[in-house]
Amino acid sequence: MSTDNALVIKHSKRFSLLIDPEMQGLTWLKAQATQSGGASNLYVLKQSDPNFKKMMEMAIEIGKVVIVEQVHQHVGMNLQSIMKKQVSQYAGSKMLNFCRKQYKYAEGFDLFVVSTTARP
Repeated sequence: MSTDNALVIKHSKRFSLLIDPEMQGLTWLKAQATQSGGASNLYVLKQSDPNFKKMMEMAIEIGKVVIVEQVHQHVGMNLQSIMKKQVSQYAGSKMLNFCRKQYKYAEGFDLFVVSTTARP
């Protein structure tokens, strides 16, 4: 993965969508997440996982890094809403919208959506 792409991912104001046909970015992301917080700090999910919503909710609230892989032609509405990274303040806590609900946003939470398709 190029240095330019890594800088964009690290300093973006929104969560990242990686178009990664060769899976180099995915490999790099997994290595970075494991390096910074260990394997227990990383959730690797698919939109089709039966516990997808519950795992995302937990990750937001406890500050995990989430990689959603195998996103093909359609990025789900729930992912589209969270990728905007709309953080608000409520009673002194940061809140993040996901699936029409607000969740307490833990600072360690990060989201990466990875597609191997050229036009997701």
